[in-house]
Amino acid sequence: MNFFRTLLKEFFPGFIVFLIPVVAFFKPHNLRVLATFETYIIIESLIVVIFLLIFVSIFLHFAIIKIFKIRPRSIFLLSCFGFYILFMFAPLHDLLAKTIFHQGKATYFTVFFLFLIWLSIFVSSLYSQKFNLFFCRSLFIFASINILFALFSYPKYLNEIWNSKPDNNEIQNIQNFINSEEINSIIKKNKINDRNIYYIIMDSMMSLELAAKINIINEIQSKKELQQLDLTYVDQSYSSYNQSFLTIASIMEIDYPTTEITPPYKDKKGFFPMMMYQNKKSILLPDLINKLGSEFTWVGNVHRPCLEWEDQSWNCTYPNYIKKLRVLVRTIYYNTPLEKFVYYIFAEGGDLRLTYYLKYMEKSKKDYNSKFVFIDLMLPHVPFNVTKNCSPRAENKNTYEGYKESYQCALKEISDFTTYLSKEDPKAIIVFQGDHGFVIPEKIKTRKDKITSEQLLYRASIFNAVKAPKECFKKFGKPYTSVNTIRFVLNCAYGFDFPYREIIHYRGLKDNSYSRIAFSRK
Repeated sequence: MNFFRTLLKEFFPGFIVFLIPVVAFFKPHNLRVLATFETYIIIESLIVVIFLLIFVSIFLHFAIIKIFKIRPRSIFLLSCFGFYILFMFAPLHDLLAKTIFHQGKATYFTVFFLFLIWLSIFVSSLYSQKFNLFFCRSLFIFASINILFALFSYPKYLNEIWNSKPDNNEIQNIQNFINSEEINSIIKKNKINDRNIYYIIMDSMMSLELAAKINIINEIQSKKELQQLDLTYVDQSYSSYNQSFLTIASIMEIDYPTTEITPPYKDKKGFFPMMMYQNKKSILLPDLINKLGSEFTWVGNVHRPCLEWEDQSWNCTYPNYIKKLRVLVRTIYYNTPLEKFVYYIFAEGGDLRLTYYLKYMEKSKKDYNSKFVFIDLMLPHVPFNVTKNCSPRAENKNTYEGYKESYQCALKEISDFTTYLSKEDPKAIIVFQGDHGFVIPEKIKTRKDKITSEQLLYRASIFNAVKAPKECFKKFGKPYTSVNTIRFVLNCAYGFDFPYREIIHYRGLKDNSYSRIAFSRK
């Protein structure tokens, strides 16, 4: 009886407090973008955390009795409260970074301030029974109300269709083609491709033309340097969409997954990177690459990590514990100090630097034959924490100056990576391509009531440089969009004849539908 009474008085209220950030996270708008395996990883981490809190509570209980000769009250609840206030880190940190401190000091002060709050309440609860009773009851009521309100959003979500990705006839046609006898004859005709392919996404990298227009680079000099690297710069190129998860999905699907005529989607599960994690889902590009006898390798980043699961059609390059950490910091622990810590430790190792991948390549030199390597690089995307020479620095909060340095660093990374491959893998086909452009408020006029034509252009226009045999450009022409670039690569490397799609950029609307914008070549 005493056991259950203790359980009710100590464990249950603490567990309710522990659930506040958990229930707040597992709301429908997050569940719509979580893959099943990500949910498993999050739940596993929460089980570890709750047992850790129990262990810490037991340790503190006996330590306080032994050292201070005081019988502690509500230790487990107070430990869970400590877990809860970790999720206050991000809003407090952002407020301090904007008003009082620079980025680095704001991080340290926020951690110190939150610890001070917890310690003050902890000590007060030890020495004042009235305060302990008041605080614990108030916290329990607060937690219960938060959880109840969070649960109100579930009925509507549970009634929705789980898999709501719109059908696309063009993509279905490509799928049918991959599974047809026609492709087998093409494979026999061309035998096995002996060229490795490196397709590198440069997140938020605008075109050279626009970068030069706002004095980020010298356009003539930059194009000359790319030419010296044997890279063909495709000017006036445009992304498939204005959002990363759709543009990269269009590369994986070798076509536009959603258009102005398809129904608005209800969640992001059908798009990148979630599309890669849905069991029994066919992903056209890696499936095709595997069928052609090549290996598809995916190098992810903190925001879009590559993880391994049974029967997947791609390889990952990072150890599994890093991949799991990346899932956690980009999901449930995004607003905690853990996100800052993990990003600081691992961001340079692949998220912002192509040179990290060179280290991986050095280890696997023996197996260069027939690979399709897809690298999802965060550079020159925020945070702007590199110099133009790619040296680490404190995050530059000035958007223009930060983006300028990151953009110049991106060009350096492109040069170093291409130079390395020219020596080690000279026959390789290489693509460097922005997933979308970037709007800089300091340089581009913005309006609250509508998107200006200048904003639209800066978001749609992308960097697009390709190293491939000259005969491929003569035969297929230059690819001016994300969709056409992947078709160019497949045609050039494997002898396909995928026709180019019209030069189209889709702009996302608030209802998850898309408006069609056709660009013409000057």
